[in-house]
Amino acid sequence: MLNPRRRIWIISSLLVLVVLAAAVVVRCSWSGRLPDPRSYRLIPAWTSKDAGLPIGVTPDDATALMWSERTGGGRVITAVDTRTGKVKWTGAPTGWDVNIDYIRGGKLTADAVIIESNYQHARPAIAALDLDDGTVRWQLPTPGDFPLRLAVTDDAVVAAWGTTTLRGLDVDDGHTAWEVRVEAGCKADELVGDGSLAVVEVLCEKKRYLQSLDPGSGAAGWRFDVSIETESSADNLSVYEDVTVLRDKGRLTIVDETGRELLVAQTPGRADAQVATTDDLVVVAYRDKDRGDIITAIDRENATARWSRPAAIVSLSLAQGRLFALGRLPAPLLPIGLYEIDPAGGRMAVSPTHLLHADYDSLVTVIDDIVVSHYSEGRETPRTIMLAGHKLRPAAEEGFAGGAPPDSWPSGCDLLTVAELAAKAKGVAYQAQPLQTVVADTSLPRPAGCRYEPSSVKAPEVTAGIAWVAPDAAQAAQVMARLWNQNDDSVKVLGLGDEAIEVVAFEYPEPTVHLYIRVGARIGKVTVPQGHAGLARELAPMVPARLG
Repeated sequence: MLNPRRRIWIISSLLVLVVLAAAVVVRCSWSGRLPDPRSYRLIPAWTSKDAGLPIGVTPDDATALMWSERTGGGRVITAVDTRTGKVKWTGAPTGWDVNIDYIRGGKLTADAVIIESNYQHARPAIAALDLDDGTVRWQLPTPGDFPLRLAVTDDAVVAAWGTTTLRGLDVDDGHTAWEVRVEAGCKADELVGDGSLAVVEVLCEKKRYLQSLDPGSGAAGWRFDVSIETESSADNLSVYEDVTVLRDKGRLTIVDETGRELLVAQTPGRADAQVATTDDLVVVAYRDKDRGDIITAIDRENATARWSRPAAIVSLSLAQGRLFALGRLPAPLLPIGLYEIDPAGGRMAVSPTHLLHADYDSLVTVIDDIVVSHYSEGRETPRTIMLAGHKLRPAAEEGFAGGAPPDSWPSGCDLLTVAELAAKAKGVAYQAQPLQTVVADTSLPRPAGCRYEPSSVKAPEVTAGIAWVAPDAAQAAQVMARLWNQNDDSVKVLGLGDEAIEVVAFEYPEPTVHLYIRVGARIGKVTVPQGHAGLARELAPMVPARLG
């Protein structure tokens, strides 16, 4: 077999007509001590509009694979140089509209990207495109009216040939290398794969279990029993190199290459997780039922946590021995943070990014100090899909979360007083609850936010805070410009500070209105339930003088 390239798998999810699994994966090892994590300035290097959806990365040649729209209609695979943003090649079999909906997990073998035809426009088929130039290595028609479910690994493409039969297709030419059947009376309910492992979820009348397969031979490996009550869906099972993740309602389970449990965690609602693997660690970011949003590193040898840290991580990237993540900063802070993390010890440093919203596929990769991100912007529907590269430049000084030094941040509780709230709310008493803000072990000397709780349920809860303090007014103005461009439900409010923007956020359990006010390098924020937007505007004139 061909030697695998080191690579990152980015498994994308798009809930329109299809559901794709969401994850970012790499198996990596390194020697020697890595530089300590630090904060950076993200300097724009390149942008690409309408770039499509990221489906994989090959770090060795700094290439991102995108599922993109073709001029004139249809979809193709596009290879983009992560250093320059330039297209290396565009590939698809002649006449194909490329589909990836039924490929669960990674899309890349050692030397090819695996795709399927769009069954709505042509007969179902599988094809392999060469990673170097996008040429068609092989293509294979498949039976039936719909695409086969596929699990792509280094050494084989495993296909669900019906509900009871699995076939291993050779990655070099697509011929059938092996065929196995699931247990009699059962069916293959789900099939996923990546790296050196394929896993089939087998459903029988009275039992359900996960069965690992050797992609090269189809030989059965470990078996992991799950409850027959386990919810079945297209995105409840994932494989990252040789680690299996089962997402269930209220429960997250991670299993190693031998079938041993590495992590079993209780989660609020349906479990979700971002995962990166190294030779000795499995790094997992998820929301724990009791501890909230955390990122933890599990030691493969003894299945114990080497370290755990609070962080609302939504996207992970591990390449060239460096672990980066995108995460939401604690309220009321505004930008999405880029975390650089020491995998061995959990040390972190945070840098502000150009993003105000992030999802599982927002961080495509970080290669040669270029951060590649995927996001949407614009105020028209549909919004413009962007792929952008930013150069990492070490920050001149370590500010709080990459902003101004901690002593430059005022108290969020100074923006409003309980007496002012009571007067505006027609005599309802309010009590102020300071909100302490901690990012990567650094806390502000004063609370960044203040929650004002009313004495009557008929009055709204109000929150005021410091959304951001930039090193200078120009950077703060950039943050406000991005706030306007990345939120189509926003309006500009005149006469407040240097500028002000009102944003409606459709949050749980009810929509809220956020009023952002900039004065120089500082951005303040007042938040109320949507039905009380008028109260926010009545309170807002008090804020600018106290921000300055």
